[in-house]
Formats: sequence, C-alpha cells, structure tokens
Amino acid sequence: MHFPLIKFEKIDTPIEDWDIDVDPESVSIQANTDYYGELYNAEERRSIIESKWLKNFFDGIAIIDTEKETITFLNPDVIDTTLKNYLIHVTSDLYVEAQKKKLRGYSLRSAGKYYKDCISMFNIDDYWQDSFDFIDDAHFHAGETWMIGNIFDAHI
Repeated sequence: MHFPLIKFEKIDTPIEDWDIDVDPESVSIQANTDYYGELYNAEERRSIIESKWLKNFFDGIAIIDTEKETITFLNPDVIDTTLKNYLIHVTSDLYVEAQKKKLRGYSLRSAGKYYKDCISMFNIDDYWQDSFDFIDDAHFHAGETWMIGNIFDAHI
C-alpha cells in the first residue's frame, strides 16, 4: 500500500530550501516502510493538501489552511481532549472485539500506530513519526504554524 510521507517546514523556510529527499538513515522510515523517497509532483502534493482525509485526520488537532498551505496546531487542551476522546473510542471498539473473541494482535498494534487508521508518516523538526506518535506529540506544537512542505511516496 502506498502512502504519503508529509514533511512540515518552518514557516520562514524558503521553498528552495525545503528537503527534496528523505534521509536514507532514518530509522523510523526504515521501520515503517519497504520503499520510500519518490517526491510527489506539484499536482499530487496539492491533492494531498486539499484532501478531505487530511482535514479529517487533523480535526481537533490542527487547522489546515489549503490556500496558504500551512498547518496551525490548536491549543494543548483541545489537542489533549481530542486525543483522549479518540482513545476512549478506540479502546471501546477493541473491548467489543475482545468480548466477541475476535480481537487479534494486529488490531492492537494498528490502534497504537495508525491514528484514525491513517498509515501516513509525518516529519516536523527533522523527526519522522508514524501517524499515532505524531498526534500523540501534537500538543508539543500547540499554537505553532508550519508550512506543509514536500510530500514523498512510501510503501508498506
């Protein structure tokens, strides 16, 4: 399955200074992909920025400004409440699966790795994270605005 690696850049970083490749030594990338690195073209990148899934993914965590191509993280209380509510929902679903004797290890691993079932990875401050780790750490970026930089293809 192909998925995007989304790199956020500091708001004042000129476009010509954006990363145009993925660090081949990134342990996070190596652990979460079997292929990575091809840069999305401008049209592909724009389609991700304007996508409903990205807006839904960050709902309650950050605001995506598609015109400015930025992301602004909400305040820490809103972020933490969103994550708490999500965890309640996910653990309730896992409990129901367990009660039906249908819970598998894959469901547990996925719940702790893929926020909202999103396989994408994100990079802020040169650190790649799977979607759940990224959202779990989002409160550290509360109030910050970042440019949505280059997007790379990956496969798992």
